[in-house]
Amino acid sequence: MFFEELKNLDPIYHSKMGKGTVVSVKWRRNNQLLMCYFKSKREHVFITSDEVRHDDNWSLKPFKIKDDDLKENVTKNKRDFSFEDL
Repeated sequence: MFFEELKNLDPIYHSKMGKGTVVSVKWRRNNQLLMCYFKSKREHVFITSDEVRHDDNWSLKPFKIKDDDLKENVTKNKRDFSFEDL
């Protein structure tokens, strides 16, 4: 399966490494090979489009945090922060 609209410098998200950037997209016969850079970890990661599609740890959209998962002190002060900070 391919991500036809995916291009260089698009954001990619991982549940543990956070927000990253797609540095390179290599088209292959069955899938795409993505080279991603995570600035917070200063690390490059190679993954395939199949991994992004089937693994819940990877996403092309930001993860949504449920209010039930937030700790009490964060929930109390949530209104003081913008949505992007969370």
